[in-house]
Amino acid sequence: MALAGRSLRTLMSGKAARNRVGGPSRRRIAAAGAGGVLAAAMVAAAAGPAAAAGSPALAFTPSPFNYGQVTAGHIAAHTFTLANTGATASPVLSVTLAGSAKFTITASTCTGTSLGPGKSCTVTVRFAPASTGTVTTTLTAANPSHMVLATDALTGTGMPVSHIYWANYGNGEIGEANLNGTGVNQDFINTESGGLEGLAVTASHIYWASSGTGTIGEANLNGTGVNENFIKDAGGAIGLAVNASHIYWANNSTGKIEEANLNGTGVIPNFITATGTTDEVRVNASHIYWANYDAGTIGEANLNGTGVKQNRTSSARPPTRTGWR
Repeated sequence: MALAGRSLRTLMSGKAARNRVGGPSRRRIAAAGAGGVLAAAMVAAAAGPAAAAGSPALAFTPSPFNYGQVTAGHIAAHTFTLANTGATASPVLSVTLAGSAKFTITASTCTGTSLGPGKSCTVTVRFAPASTGTVTTTLTAANPSHMVLATDALTGTGMPVSHIYWANYGNGEIGEANLNGTGVNQDFINTESGGLEGLAVTASHIYWASSGTGTIGEANLNGTGVNENFIKDAGGAIGLAVNASHIYWANNSTGKIEEANLNGTGVIPNFITATGTTDEVRVNASHIYWANYDAGTIGEANLNGTGVKQNRTSSARPPTRTGWR
């Protein structure tokens, strides 16, 4: 019995020893494991702000934007800048509009581009109301997965056509009247240049071609801010047309269609070569048209001056003016 007791104590003593050895070891292992989890958590926490700081940050300017009141049938355009103020490059971008079809993107350096930190690109959006009323659209930049990275709210209001304008060749005056023919003002703008051969109107300005001075003039739509020499060296200009970005005129002396930016810069004297004497020019959303007086035809070209067709329309009589509705 005594031997059995000693054996039992020895057995118990060995088990207790194992427990004593194993206990602290397990606690140390557990503590080490907890420390590993804590360390991992600390690394993750430290990485979180760094990851956020390393993201691209895109925004349009100006934002939001209101085109204001634009007469139905006229065009207003604005160029928006998309900038990346973040620390890393953006994904490859796509730029779209969602809203009224009266807004269209006419130019973009953003589509298909990845913007690096501190870099920017531009998007030009045209507002061309065909009717009255206020409409909206959203300009959006997104990644290839269609995740939205930046937006801009755009608004514009179409206004009814209210006035008609005409050029008086002899006295150099531009007349104005209400659309119903009342309120005639023969000297709405006195250009003091004479020989007015062409007239064009946008949502904000009136332009005229003067064969007397070889210039193209400009004034605000209310008749103020007259600039007789908006474009110089436009001799022979007898036809005039404008769109959202450019002004075009027919040079009767050279038989050329000339072009300039809507701010009067970047004049291209030989933009399109017509056939002989050219008496008129018109432009729409995709093409330029002109009257070939000597050939008795209507010419056509793309807005960039390519795809010239001198015989887009034939005529039995020499055309001097063009137009459409």
